[in-house]
Amino acid sequence: MSSIKKKFLLTLAFAAALNIFLLGIFFWLQVFYISPYATELLETQQYIDNIDQDVQNYKRVVAPRLDAERKYIEEVRSLFYQDDPLDLIVYFQDAMKRNSLVEQSIAPPSGQGEKLVVIGVSGDYADIVHFLREIESGKFLLSINSLSLASRTATIQFALQSP
Repeated sequence: MSSIKKKFLLTLAFAAALNIFLLGIFFWLQVFYISPYATELLETQQYIDNIDQDVQNYKRVVAPRLDAERKYIEEVRSLFYQDDPLDLIVYFQDAMKRNSLVEQSIAPPSGQGEKLVVIGVSGDYADIVHFLREIESGKFLLSINSLSLASRTATIQFALQSP
């Protein structure tokens, strides 16, 4: 063989070996790096698509209903005592006046634990019952803890419901 042929074959063998080496590196990178990250990227893209679909469903279904119910939600929220003792006392005093009752005492809610209000009133039994009905269906959500009736007087202990 001539030296040119030998050099050519040697160069060809070196090029083939280099090609095989580079292909090996490519396949190694493909198996250990590219494929796992491509799979993770695809899963992330599917997750983002699902979130986007959830957002679209929310905008289409929930958001319009939430806007429609916002007023109702605020009405329900207003049933709960909002830490305004003056408003509460005025409310009870007005109810007492409408029912011809005389206020004996009103102890506003304490800021500790369960918010309790103790009211003492005097008047006719029927007026006391009407007063209880009025505040039961009034603007605050109340729970009567105790009621004691004596001759023309009543002492009522309420628990105010907080949101």
